[in-house]
Amino acid sequence: MIPNDHIPKRCSFLVVFQYNNWFTFSEFEEHHARSCRPIHARELTTVNAFRSMMHDDMMVGAFSHSTAVGKLRKDLPDVASDARQKFPRYNLDEAEAVCYYYLRQRLVRRVKYSLKKTGRRYFLWLMEMDQRCVG
Repeated sequence: MIPNDHIPKRCSFLVVFQYNNWFTFSEFEEHHARSCRPIHARELTTVNAFRSMMHDDMMVGAFSHSTAVGKLRKDLPDVASDARQKFPRYNLDEAEAVCYYYLRQRLVRRVKYSLKKTGRRYFLWLMEMDQRCVG
């Protein structure tokens, strides 16, 4: 979490790219022998673990291209009902630029073509399109 004294005072709106991590994972962690697992807010039933988006003099916003965001609760704490806006998803040029960046930075591995993997991607794309058409 970003301490308030590290954010410039002239900043009035902060956008968080990692929407799911910022708002749905609590500040608590479960420690294991070799790893540390963040605890999801829905696992903490005794408290309201969702982080507030309102601060003293600014509001924290978020955006995500994930379909999981639509399944989150619509009324995050301290947020007006009309604060959520739908924007179109990225176009083909933006997707190409992002893929090129990830490959160049070696954040993802280049995989060999296979019909099975392509079928999975196509299925996930169809599921996403179905969710957008219905919801």
